[in-house]
Amino acid sequence: MTLPRTRLPVPGRPADVEPGPTLEVVRRTAPGEPGADLLHDVSVARAATVLVEALREAAGPVRTLLAGLTAFRDVQPGGRLEPVLDLAWQRPRTADEALARFAHLAGARDDADLARLGFGPKIWFTTNGVPVTWRPLTGPGTVPSVPPAGERAARPSEPTAEADRQEAARTALEGAGLTVGEALRVQLGDLGRLAPGTVFVPDLLAEPLLVRCVPETPLQPGAPASGTAGGRRLAVLSHRGRIAVLSAVLARHGLDAGCRQPHVPVLTQS
Repeated sequence: MTLPRTRLPVPGRPADVEPGPTLEVVRRTAPGEPGADLLHDVSVARAATVLVEALREAAGPVRTLLAGLTAFRDVQPGGRLEPVLDLAWQRPRTADEALARFAHLAGARDDADLARLGFGPKIWFTTNGVPVTWRPLTGPGTVPSVPPAGERAARPSEPTAEADRQEAARTALEGAGLTVGEALRVQLGDLGRLAPGTVFVPDLLAEPLLVRCVPETPLQPGAPASGTAGGRRLAVLSHRGRIAVLSAVLARHGLDAGCRQPHVPVLTQS
């Protein structure tokens, strides 16, 4: 799945974000929000534009993007994002180093708070052509806000436990904006992340964890298809939602199921 107008040279500075309706939507999405001033930076505007074009519901993720980038900017020498991105284009591994340093300086209360703060810089690096690791960040003093997916999946595979996991996963998918029908059609290969060029890559363990879905109502002939690929769009699972979906998948299919069985549904239709 490749989204329009987003393939960037690596390394290299992206082209200016094209003026137009999408950029205006981005600017209307976060008026007065902390970090809204960052939208004057072309790299931040590009990240926000990708979210608006790609996601089912973009307002919340754009706010999270700006909040995380504000916190990330505030711990950089000189309080500027541009030098960080310039260096990452030259030496991509410095992006992960910057994220690790940010995790230790962010002052997050728990892993959910750190995941929320890390969303912004991960999306920002990726949509500007820099490969970065989409895995949970760890910081000093952060504690799990919910049991890790592995622990939840290790519960006895009794019918009640399985039903609970399925219901939690279903609730998580619907909480991300999917309808009941869309949630039932999500397959293991539809869980993943973005890579530079804003290509969707299946990856069960990604954080943030994105869901690729097919709308129940097909696009009408002549309707704008911005942000879609074959009618598909993306949704972002919350931190708790990611844990719930992972728990259901790991308990039923195992860790490498996404590679072995990409077309297996996440939910059972019982």
